[in-house]
Amino acid sequence: MAQGLEQFYENHYAKLIEPLLAITMHGTSVDVNAMKRRFAKLTAECITIQDELTTLAGEPLYTKKSLSTQKVSKFLYETLKLRKQTTKGKVTVNEVALRRMAIQQQN
Repeated sequence: MAQGLEQFYENHYAKLIEPLLAITMHGTSVDVNAMKRRFAKLTAECITIQDELTTLAGEPLYTKKSLSTQKVSKFLYETLKLRKQTTKGKVTVNEVALRRMAIQQQN
């Protein structure tokens, strides 16, 4: 068994030691301009999605950084009157609850 593991190490990891050491010592190249362009594009996409969500919901459901749990909860349970999802006896809008509601709406 140990021989098999040693052979696996030799075949897969031993060859990586030098390249990984080089990366550790010298770092890797990063295209900062491409990174900034990608960030700007993703930010614009997020704003578009937020605007579409606001249009569909009739009100903004997000705060400066992310969706507001309270606003989403109010929208789903009070405005849409969906069946409340609970976890440990508390009403929730966590990912599991949202997926459960989506499945219920499909049926």
